[in-house]
Amino acid sequence: MTVSLQKPLTLSLHGDWSVAGIAGQWALVSAYLAGLKNDNEGADKASRRILIGMEGIDALDACGCQLLAIFVRDVREIGIEPCLTAVSDNLYGIINALGFTHHFQILDPEAIEQ
Repeated sequence: MTVSLQKPLTLSLHGDWSVAGIAGQWALVSAYLAGLKNDNEGADKASRRILIGMEGIDALDACGCQLLAIFVRDVREIGIEPCLTAVSDNLYGIINALGFTHHFQILDPEAIEQ
């Protein structure tokens, strides 16, 4: 996981997001979420957004989609709008086939405002 504190916030996901690698991803996501909650206290919630880059994901299955959906839900609950970026056709096909597309806002690279 790579984090940029510039606005908008960015988070680049890497590695194995399948059943074989999800345990390691869970620890990283949990730690990042805890830090995000602390950093967001007192912030203007209406203007907060985080771009979640998917370009570094090597493998994705239903377990990874479920963890990503939980992470996105938890980020929304603290008042930050998560948007997936750099979603390859292959990853989008997996997300769609598994029925997870309604959990995510996926941005086209041209739609990202700096």
